Amino acid sequence: MPAATDDYVLGRDLHGSIRLEAQHLLFKMHNGYALNPKIPISSDMKIAEIGTGTGIWLQDIASQLPETVQLHGYDVSANQFPPASLCPPNLTFATLDAFGDVPAHLVETYDVVHLRFWCAIIRGNDPGALIRHAIRLLKPGGYLQWEDADMGKPTMRGDESEAFHKLGMSVLRTFNVLLDWIGDIPKLVADHGLTVVDSATRPFDSTL
Repeated sequence: MPAATDDYVLGRDLHGSIRLEAQHLLFKMHNGYALNPKIPISSDMKIAEIGTGTGIWLQDIASQLPETVQLHGYDVSANQFPPASLCPPNLTFATLDAFGDVPAHLVETYDVVHLRFWCAIIRGNDPGALIRHAIRLLKPGGYLQWEDADMGKPTMRGDESEAFHKLGMSVLRTFNVLLDWIGDIPKLVADHGLTVVDSATRPFDSTL
């Protein structure tokens, strides 16, 4: 399905792709896993990632799961998708607008939907459309794994870091990207009918 719009603040050039690869490593070291170990694995499961970017998260879990597991990465832009020749046969990518309607053939298709770092994308403090989209993709009883960062409350060292953070926050505000909702993700998904089975809020280790 063609994507409707692409106003991604952080960019999709080479530097943006390198950032996503490094960001994945950071989250994995921070969490201790790529796919939450509380999620049961089956040989016929289907997993989707919304806002997949370079697909690094899917490529990582592909090496840990049975080859029969179907992995699908979706993004509003295909600019950062890896070449099919570099992906395992069970991993595919397609464009999809995460704020639009879910195509009928994808409704209630996935056992797991993965979201990460939507803090720089959600406009106006309202992730409701994204949450509803993810839920439409999930099978009944499926799992939503969501990892994000509250960039409005960072741990910084030094005047230069603080100045850089203030500049970044100013840029985000010009795009109506606000961060007040980040700490409320468990409540927000619960308000949309999901049961929260695991939730944690903790700062990144200073060594990261």
